[in-house]
Amino acid sequence: MVAIQLDARMVPAPGGVPVMEPVIKPTVPDGFEVINKKLPMRLVNGQASR
Repeated sequence: MVAIQLDARMVPAPGGVPVMEPVIKPTVPDGFEVINKKLPMRLVNGQASR
């Protein structure tokens, strides 16, 4: 699981869905295929427990 904190400037338009676009490249050439995907995210208001 990944948690990403956003502020009001990053909120998508009404009806829109935020998208995370990770790009993962191997340090060794041809070590593995580059991962480049658009992953839809969901917005959840939460608070960390202490």
